[in-house]
Amino acid sequence: MDCEAQQVCRYGRCIAQSCVDGTIKPQPELCDQQDNDCDGLTDEFGFSEEGFYVTGIYEGMQLIGSTLYATNFYGLMIYDLSNALKPILLGHVGTPGTAIDVSVFEHYALLADIENGIAIVDIQDLSHPVLVGSFSAPRKDMRPHQIETMDRYAIVRWSSQGTGSVDDKDILTVYDLDIFLKP
Repeated sequence: MDCEAQQVCRYGRCIAQSCVDGTIKPQPELCDQQDNDCDGLTDEFGFSEEGFYVTGIYEGMQLIGSTLYATNFYGLMIYDLSNALKPILLGHVGTPGTAIDVSVFEHYALLADIENGIAIVDIQDLSHPVLVGSFSAPRKDMRPHQIETMDRYAIVRWSSQGTGSVDDKDILTVYDLDIFLKP
């Protein structure tokens, strides 16, 4: 893919170099003709005959009641969908890398961050989620691609390929959340 000057190709899209090198920190998308969330698209939300839509690169989602937790280049976005035609962005928090999956447990969101392992976000106040910790991959060449929680455990699928596709090099790891979520 050929990108314009001051852009680089990331995940098949042309993204501003300033987003990739950290000069600009990704933010939630606004209707302002800018690529606020650093996904290579501008103002990718609106209304159609079918209802409200948000485009862009949302990787992982979990819906609990009317609250949607979604991951993207920026990190975690939290939406109130009690009126599905008029979703409300409740809160957001950035992660050091690209968040690609989310699993909610009690008042924590655990995010699979492909550059940094698992990010732990306190979501007790949905309008002000806070990144409170993280844990790393079992090996340096591993990247998390999927996370699920059950009872007091997190199950993470790690891949050494970086592609996210399942192969014989994947590892499933079970973590006791009592250890990782101690206050």
